[in-house]
Amino acid sequence: MQMKLSWHGIAVLGLLSWLGPAARAQLTCEPAELDFGRRPENEVFTAQSRITNVMSRPANILSVQGDCGCLAATTAVTRLAPGESTTLTVRMQSGGVEGEFRHSVVVMTAEGATAVLAVKMAVFRYAHWAVTPSRLILSPSSRGTEVAAELHITHVGAEQLGIVSVACGSPYLAIVPAGASGNTITYRVKKLAGAPVGPIYSDIIITTGDPSAPTLDIPVFAYVTDAAGH
Repeated sequence: MQMKLSWHGIAVLGLLSWLGPAARAQLTCEPAELDFGRRPENEVFTAQSRITNVMSRPANILSVQGDCGCLAATTAVTRLAPGESTTLTVRMQSGGVEGEFRHSVVVMTAEGATAVLAVKMAVFRYAHWAVTPSRLILSPSSRGTEVAAELHITHVGAEQLGIVSVACGSPYLAIVPAGASGNTITYRVKKLAGAPVGPIYSDIIITTGDPSAPTLDIPVFAYVTDAAGH
């Protein structure tokens, strides 16, 4: 998911701040926040809010701008009489990164009125599992030393479907259990001291008892330097 603001988005939010609270109160959103909930990676989802002109004069919608490239929004009409409402349709694309994301859509009118709609989504690769991080990158290390990082696997479904087995696709990496808390199991992933100089690309394969996700595939990357740090 794209996380950086575009220059257009920065300019819109800067202008919104300059206009102040009085301008923000001239248009209202109902609901004031769209919660797309828990969604899989790399799909597009649509939800709607109602924009109402609470001013005593007409409002001409000038722009509808999201603060992220993952958002697109449109209104059914571009002119609102006093007290009139219109539908604001928001399309949000979940990216290829797991996590919870919060963004906003800013509606601006030619008269200086604005409305801010909060948008949030939780993105997960698997329907009933949360993997943190979804792609494990070990810190660079020199040959002859070990380096490790933690991997957290959480089952979020209603049924208690456990982990059957865990395996790593590289002989230079090892994975061992490091504890459990509630529905979360923590593993410690190590780059072994005998790993050769250069990049290591591999995968951790976790076999589960979940028919909808019988295997969880977590990419792993490590980089090994020689003793001089090259």
